[in-house]
Amino acid sequence: MKKHLLIYCLCMGGLSIFAQNKTLIIGRVFGKIIDKQSNQVLPFASVAVYQNINKKDTLIGGMLTKENGEFNITDLPFGRVKVKVTFIGLKIFEKSINLSPPDIEQDLGDIALENDEKLLKTVEISAEKTSMQLAIDRKIFNVDKNLHAQGGMISEALKTIPSVTIDGEGTVLLRNQAPLIYLDGRPTPLSINQIPADQIEQIEVITNPSAKFEAAANAGIINLVMKKNKQVGYSGNFALGAGTGNRFAAMTNLNFKKNPYNFTLFLNGNTSDIAVNGFSNRINRQNTVATDYLNQTYETLMHNRLFSGRASLDYAVNNRNTLSFIGAITLLSFRSEENQIYNLLNIDKKRSFSGKREIATHTPNYDHIFGLTWKKTFQEKGKELITNFTYNPSIIHNDSDFKTEDFDSVNRPLSTPPQMQQNRGFITDLQATFTVDYLKSLNDSTKLETGIRSLWNGRDNDFTADTLQHNGNVYKSLDYLNFNYRYENFINAAYINVLGKWKKGWSYQAGFRYEQSNFIGISHLDNKDFSYTYPSSSNNILKTVFPSVYLTQKITANREWQLNFSRKIGRPSYSQITPFINFADKNSLRRGNPTIRPEFINLVEINYNQTIKHVNWLSTLYFRYVEDPIVFYAFREKTDETQLITTFINGKINRSYGLDNTLKWTIGKKAEWATNFILFNTYFSNTDFQNEGWAWNIKSNFTAKLPKDLSLQLSAYYETPLIIPQGTRGGNYFADISLKKDLWHKTGALTLIINDIFDTKRLLLNYDTPQYFLDAVRRKDNRYIRLTLQKRFGKLDAAVFK
Repeated sequence: MKKHLLIYCLCMGGLSIFAQNKTLIIGRVFGKIIDKQSNQVLPFASVAVYQNINKKDTLIGGMLTKENGEFNITDLPFGRVKVKVTFIGLKIFEKSINLSPPDIEQDLGDIALENDEKLLKTVEISAEKTSMQLAIDRKIFNVDKNLHAQGGMISEALKTIPSVTIDGEGTVLLRNQAPLIYLDGRPTPLSINQIPADQIEQIEVITNPSAKFEAAANAGIINLVMKKNKQVGYSGNFALGAGTGNRFAAMTNLNFKKNPYNFTLFLNGNTSDIAVNGFSNRINRQNTVATDYLNQTYETLMHNRLFSGRASLDYAVNNRNTLSFIGAITLLSFRSEENQIYNLLNIDKKRSFSGKREIATHTPNYDHIFGLTWKKTFQEKGKELITNFTYNPSIIHNDSDFKTEDFDSVNRPLSTPPQMQQNRGFITDLQATFTVDYLKSLNDSTKLETGIRSLWNGRDNDFTADTLQHNGNVYKSLDYLNFNYRYENFINAAYINVLGKWKKGWSYQAGFRYEQSNFIGISHLDNKDFSYTYPSSSNNILKTVFPSVYLTQKITANREWQLNFSRKIGRPSYSQITPFINFADKNSLRRGNPTIRPEFINLVEINYNQTIKHVNWLSTLYFRYVEDPIVFYAFREKTDETQLITTFINGKINRSYGLDNTLKWTIGKKAEWATNFILFNTYFSNTDFQNEGWAWNIKSNFTAKLPKDLSLQLSAYYETPLIIPQGTRGGNYFADISLKKDLWHKTGALTLIINDIFDTKRLLLNYDTPQYFLDAVRRKDNRYIRLTLQKRFGKLDAAVFK
């Protein structure tokens, strides 16, 4: 009995010593986390334990709850500690406990977390983003900060971006060249007028891409980064818009995320009726001497109807493997009614004959995108493997009906009844792309990028034109306009790129890309073929290798410069190489040229980037030299001099150089002003003509937050006339204004947009050759007003899926 009493006293004495020594770490807390509203367990909630040391809360233990919501934190020191539980979208839970004998293990039971109503009202939690980020190798723009793009197409966002212009035909240009448009780092068959701006999170402008990108990116890349859900739970938004010109739009975006799934659905529909009008005045010449005159005017009303949908699913197989699926569809219905009037005048400017033509066109398009991506990361830092397969089928119909009436010099009909013609076109286009990219850090200062890419593109194009024979009331084929052909395009590539850092702020990027291409076409009407292959022999094997080198020095934290060089290729498109008429009106037509060759481009840039307090200045001196440039070439048909033929040829040399400056000024916390100024010189040379000239353009964009939750954006653009191979393109200017009012605690907004305030935007062309002189003006319905209402919703809570 005495022996047992002695043992008991020794044990109690030991516990007393433990109680006085708080450095012992044998404490434990455990419990379960649940959602108070749904009474469901919360997996992956954060549980942390703090102890006050030197008057500061110091983290001494923690974990994420298991799938069943339970947590168990051991090896805690004796004394008073604080338990803190956090989960996104729910209120923080805190409780102080005392780990002392005999309560060295404490069960906290079921901890119920409540909704954080203040947090849920905002739905999306993010730091305030700047509208533009200027980097040494690219410019990055946040679309959500661009008021002009709210409820519209991505083209409306692009026109406010420095170095980027949208011409009168709706073509996007980067430093006066047509860049490649990417979606999430990969080429897309969609045009900028088929991609809703609300789908895009960021726009990246890369003026001189490295060897990692395809060699056809000779005019740079505009990469559109799609929005992707990053928040646990569900969220989304919807928008409704209406404007002049029957502009109506509806959009909804739904996001669901719960480990291991992340699902996004986007639906969009919009309509517009756009008026297009213009004229062309042509002087026909013989050895530079005028022979007669042809004047044309036209008025067109275009009815556009667009529906697009996109669904994506990310599935985290485990911590290091993720599968991503994407499916998208775009349905575009385009209808137009056009009225043309033309007059042929003799040398004395008296009418020889005249005419009018009515054209009704219907062009429904169906574009699809299906993609699968596998991303694998490794335990080794900086090592990953990305494999992607994308398949894009498209169907295009092109149906037109013509009614033409010609009159003599005294306005008597030359054909009775009127000439009737119908054109029917049908195109099926399939494109498949497979890529593998591998990244590995060789050491702390060197990284390796390598990969392969294979692209296959097949197109069938069937076009028929028929004219009505009134005596038999039947249509007869116009064989000279008909075509039925198929082409296949193969491009296989491999690249290697090494990135590294040296001392004194120096870094480098060097690599090369090998691309083999093969274009094969055949006409089903006469079995004639047309093709090109690179490399076709050992003589041009070097033309398949495309190097790139970048040297950068970070002089200070806010100042750096870069010298870069790359070599690119410009392959003829199907419309440039197929020897068929792909556009025609009463007095002009356009056809391809199967003899043209790819062009090769050398690009050099010197970039300087500096930040001084709230001002960021990015300046680029660039040089572009093109061998065998592919250019438009227009001439008069020898057998019918009233016909103007436009085709494509390889010129001798095309070079340009210029200075591109972008200045961004952050004015306090509520305003930002960005201005871009480009001055450049262009030179074209061919066997029978050459052209050279200077031009410049300036673009300015101002955004500001106003009182009462209002935001304002003003944009303006001006460009001088610039040269084209056989003439000039006229100057242009326009201005836009947008005003946004935040609603419902900033979970919604009402945006008013006025596009082209002064109604001045238009396309002016001037061609001057020994055979003809042409002035042409084309003008779209530029000025419009649009009102868009948006609302966000959601719950940042994974427990809702229980």
